Amino acid sequence: MSERKVAFFDIDKTIYDTPVFLPLSEFQLANKIVDLECILNLKTDTDLYKSGNVSYEEVVHRITLHWAEGLKGKDTALVLANTKEYFSGNSSHFYPFVKNVFDLLKATHDIYLVTGEPNFVAEAVTGLFELTGFISSKLSVSNNTYTGKTDIVLSHATDKLKALKSVRDCYTGSQSIAFGDSEGDVEMLNSVEIPVCVNPSEKLIKIALSNNWNIVNPDEIYDRVKVLLTR
Repeated sequence: MSERKVAFFDIDKTIYDTPVFLPLSEFQLANKIVDLECILNLKTDTDLYKSGNVSYEEVVHRITLHWAEGLKGKDTALVLANTKEYFSGNSSHFYPFVKNVFDLLKATHDIYLVTGEPNFVAEAVTGLFELTGFISSKLSVSNNTYTGKTDIVLSHATDKLKALKSVRDCYTGSQSIAFGDSEGDVEMLNSVEIPVCVNPSEKLIKIALSNNWNIVNPDEIYDRVKVLLTR
């Protein structure tokens, strides 16, 4: 058990200003890591969600499965290196507050990313900001290549809660804190003492108001976090 505190961050639209999967997969297409069929499947999944034909949990599940299929046979080190290259070239999409808030928290908190995105996304961002670790969906691997299948898909609440608990239970320090933007982050936000909703969706705003959670925009988040940590 660690006496330090723990902090959890979602990636998409919480620390990064757009969902990662589509621009990253298009970058992979340009680098011949996935094919056009993979991109079309991911776009179809997105359209189904936007039209209300599938739920948030279902679209995360579908996207992860289709992305896994698109990466079948690809070397894991190659995919990770390509993902790091993508974020290096698109670092401006991280909100300006991100590094300062990470640096503020690192003195007292171990920081984990929590995302439905595949593990190569979470690993690349974790390394970029030198964070403690991550909780993510996980694609199946055999002999250092992707099999086209998945091991873990963090789309459903029960799976996310189980993964969060395995990390949360390792910390005894108070003032655990989490940052999320959508209804997919409710389990994470509900697992800590200081839930912070960043640019929340309409559904998350309703949940946040009913639970008296903190609602902030990126421009004020650094100062708000400083205050929250002194309470």
